[in-house]
Amino acid sequence: MIRCLLRLECNPMTPDRERRLPLHLALYRCLEEAADVANQTYKQIVSLLVSLYPMSLDVEDKDGATCHDLLHRVKSRLKSAQISGRGRLGHSSVENEREWQQKLVAEWQFEFEEQEPENGYIEGYSDKEEQESFSSWSDRLFQEYSQKKSGKDPRSNSRKRRGFGTHEEKRKKSKTEKQSDPDEELRQAREEMRKNYKPPQEIKSSKSSLDLLLSKKELYEKKFSLFFKSPPSRGSVTFAGIPWPSTNMDKLTDVLFSDLPDKSSPAYKKFLRRERVRWHPDKFLQKFGDFLHPNHVDKIMGRVKVISQTLNALVT
Repeated sequence: MIRCLLRLECNPMTPDRERRLPLHLALYRCLEEAADVANQTYKQIVSLLVSLYPMSLDVEDKDGATCHDLLHRVKSRLKSAQISGRGRLGHSSVENEREWQQKLVAEWQFEFEEQEPENGYIEGYSDKEEQESFSSWSDRLFQEYSQKKSGKDPRSNSRKRRGFGTHEEKRKKSKTEKQSDPDEELRQAREEMRKNYKPPQEIKSSKSSLDLLLSKKELYEKKFSLFFKSPPSRGSVTFAGIPWPSTNMDKLTDVLFSDLPDKSSPAYKKFLRRERVRWHPDKFLQKFGDFLHPNHVDKIMGRVKVISQTLNALVT
């Protein structure tokens, strides 16, 4: 319903008898509802109005409460409700994990007591090797030497079975392993990707930056038009409620003249003349002086003077 009313150009800056805007009513509703319902109201109504009309945050109602103060209270309430919900969930998960560990320990103890040990004690077993006599040792050496001379060394077969081959076999095996090494294949694939990589052109980045400047200028024009047609109540506009062309003064001219690259064109000169009149300190104070907050007048006029000086410096 709210989106439909906004499409029909209904003014959301119109207050009621208690000087409350639609954003005031939505925020009071969030403070009165339950946490889960208030979260839905915040996402569907409050976020929409704040994003489209941020100037309404500084408007005070009959009780002196601004939308900015109410929004801070709503966010604090939703955050505390979310933290408390996570705390309860974390406590229950810890208890469940502890019960599960206790069950596992009990099952493990039961199985350990039921099964018999694999390596039991063998009576008469001794880990001391029998000492070999000198005669048997010499006979064994002679027999191994004879078998080696005749080419029937049993150890050669056992060495081959265990993977002890000749130098040529080892070299062939290492070469085969290198050919099928997945790390080597991955390294070669990365090198190929690095050679074929082409960095993005600078034209795309410049185009995206130009689109960003154009969108900022369009948003500035909409906000100032709304601010000029239906300003809020007297003495309620703060520094943040002014629709500034840009918060960064170094980007001021880039935003204002993003769609007018030719400085000698009549359109450029006409737009510059209009902006100089709009941000002239005396004319600005004459139009909007009654609506400015008393504590923010000096800060607002200081920014207006900086914008006016920047625009005057562009006059050739």
